[in-house]
Amino acid sequence: NKILQKQQDRIHIIKLTVFSNYSPNIECQHCGQKNLNMLSIDHINGGGNKHKNRERIRGGWNLYNWIKKHDFPSGFQVLCMNCQYIKKSENHEDASRERKYTSRRKQGQRWAFKLKMGVLNHYSSNGVPECMSCDNHDIRVLCIHHVNQHGNKHRKEVNGNFYNWLKVNRYPSGYKVLCANCHQIENLSGTRKIQQSSMSTLDIE
Repeated sequence: NKILQKQQDRIHIIKLTVFSNYSPNIECQHCGQKNLNMLSIDHINGGGNKHKNRERIRGGWNLYNWIKKHDFPSGFQVLCMNCQYIKKSENHEDASRERKYTSRRKQGQRWAFKLKMGVLNHYSSNGVPECMSCDNHDIRVLCIHHVNQHGNKHRKEVNGNFYNWLKVNRYPSGYKVLCANCHQIENLSGTRKIQQSSMSTLDIE
């Protein structure tokens, strides 16, 4: 659809503009990854959620617009999704994770890790946690992907207790293990398919 293609082209141009301002070679500042679909903008000092809430920024697309509108301020860098996950994990930048790690006792931390490992083990083909697309074994970047592309909606329905929900429901089908980079690519691909389907429906009607 021409309307959808125009929107995607506009997003692509703005992303390239923002990325090139923070990384002249348009690559992850940590690992050198150049696949545009795996790259993202990272808040260097953390606090990304607070910044987005304060500025009422909803979604990555609006963050790129905000950065461009404010003349590319300092405090941002280009990272691939895997390196962003690792950075957040090591620095406990994620607000929800930070609460968990500061309020729980060590026993609770071990329980959460054991729960995640159990889920990842179950959905990995050989029983060893790894990305089903690229074989990445780094636990810090592995996650569960919703094959039907409705992950955000489902996580809200289970109040964020996603891994526990999978265990309680005896590991239902429709999920697989991906690293953050491959997860990002599949999400983008799925979003485009959903958008195209929606636009086709509108055209027919």
